[in-house]
Amino acid sequence: MIGVFTFLMRWIGPANYGVFAVMISALVVLLLTINGVSPKEVILARGLNTAVGGVLALLAYLAWPTWERSRVGDNVAAVLRAYGKYFSAVAKSYMEKGSVERFEIERARQDGRTARTNLEAVGRTAGGGAGSHAGSDPANQRDTREFASIRSCGDGARSGIAADAGCPGTF
Repeated sequence: MIGVFTFLMRWIGPANYGVFAVMISALVVLLLTINGVSPKEVILARGLNTAVGGVLALLAYLAWPTWERSRVGDNVAAVLRAYGKYFSAVAKSYMEKGSVERFEIERARQDGRTARTNLEAVGRTAGGGAGSHAGSDPANQRDTREFASIRSCGDGARSGIAADAGCPGTF
């Protein structure tokens, strides 16, 4: 039984915290039972401690809420604006040769990178909500509509970068 619970905890646990919590609780009960502690006492103590810990976590979240989620929309808009300015500068350099200085294109590209980095930072902290570590590991990050749309916009920005590579005045 210990091997099964350990296997399930390691296999499914990283993908589903609920399964992880159940498996680790079962594992603790079994291990303490081997040492002679009554399973009933362990289950009651773990249940009580889990409930108290949950209440404390909710109280901490109410006292110090995360505001990053409310900033996602503004950051998405900033990225889209920056990508638009960059693409416009590249397109203008093609259509009106010599009308756009190279540093203007570089500045627009850098502004886009800065805006994208700011959005990614907000996404890491807002991605999982209270007590979650989803944003700290890209493999576990939730796929929200905002971040899915910005990934699509990133494809457009890469198209602009490809066009910029053949832009007149490029080194």
